Amino acid sequence: MEEGLTYAEALKRVIEEELAEPDPSIDVDGWDAAAKLTILLNVLGVDATLNDVERVPLSKATGNLRAGDPAGRLKYVAEAVLGSREFVVRPAMLEAGDKMARISGITNAAEFILEGEVIYVEGPAGPAWRTAKVMITDLIEYMERMQ
Repeated sequence: MEEGLTYAEALKRVIEEELAEPDPSIDVDGWDAAAKLTILLNVLGVDATLNDVERVPLSKATGNLRAGDPAGRLKYVAEAVLGSREFVVRPAMLEAGDKMARISGITNAAEFILEGEVIYVEGPAGPAWRTAKVMITDLIEYMERMQ
């Protein structure tokens, strides 16, 4: 959409490029991000279910989607505040200087704030073959460790 496509055109494009699920509502309604957030929370020892994550559909986004907007960039983010058990997936306007605001294309990023320290990670996202490759590699590594 930052390149001038309408919401429908952009959605069609990401489906064709296999960057969205065949049923795109899984992505644009926040189910995929909520599931991933729930997995991360459980790995961190937080007893959370998918029902604990508030989801705001991407279609509810308000804000500017133009590339290079000095005010910032609209991004679909999953956020957890552990102490308050606030877990949400929502569109958010990120300030232009925010590392997450510069993410574009087929890249995912995660930011963890632990005791005031920021840990930032980014890397390639989808398509499905890439995810499957990582899962198989992780499974093989796990099996080798178990021997």
